Amino acid sequence: MKKILFSFMCVLLMNLCIFVFTDILSNTLSWKTILIAAVGSVLLNGLFVSIWYPQGNFYKRGLYPMVFYQVFFLLVIGIVVIASSDKQYIVDAWDGLSPYAMLVLVSMIHGLVMLVMVKWNRKFV
Repeated sequence: MKKILFSFMCVLLMNLCIFVFTDILSNTLSWKTILIAAVGSVLLNGLFVSIWYPQGNFYKRGLYPMVFYQVFFLLVIGIVVIASSDKQYIVDAWDGLSPYAMLVLVSMIHGLVMLVMVKWNRKFV
């Protein structure tokens, strides 16, 4: 339960970073959004791993489900925020689809950063 709560809090901070500091609701795929997501993911996952290490859980296999939790929560919360936004899409189908495509890309980046941080961390067994 603690892992799920930590994942949820990390994803809430990541969503705050994405939806406040980027233009994810625009109709373009932006490198700024990808860069902010990657930097935010490294910072948040680094903080998460450094907090989790002193807790006494040194097993990598216990942290691998965290990747799934974070990607899942990021997608669910992001889809709810995008769907509830009052953005009007009037030009073509890509205008309505691009925020979701960017959200999937950002969630995959976030999950891969967490996976790499857990995999390459030599402190964990």
